[in-house]
Amino acid sequence: MLQQSARTRRPTPASNRAILLEHAGQTVPNSPMRTLFLIIGVIALLVGLVWTGQGAGLIQWPAQSFMINQSQWMWYGASTAFGGLLLIFISRKA
Repeated sequence: MLQQSARTRRPTPASNRAILLEHAGQTVPNSPMRTLFLIIGVIALLVGLVWTGQGAGLIQWPAQSFMINQSQWMWYGASTAFGGLLLIFISRKA
């Protein structure tokens, strides 16, 4: 049996179009996955910032929240916000 190696495979028409658009100075059209990553990234960033603020005691809302002035939630929030930033970055570069 003969198998094609990676060097002899032909690129798909969609990848050719994306390469041509990038070289022409245009951006690659949005895909549903890029949009999903962007939406989830923005939500994760916002939630992470709220958690960080609550953990640091900067956000006192809601008043009975178990997260207020708890340093562990500051770290959870920072990690979540960082993950959101990564997803936003991936969605812009992919």
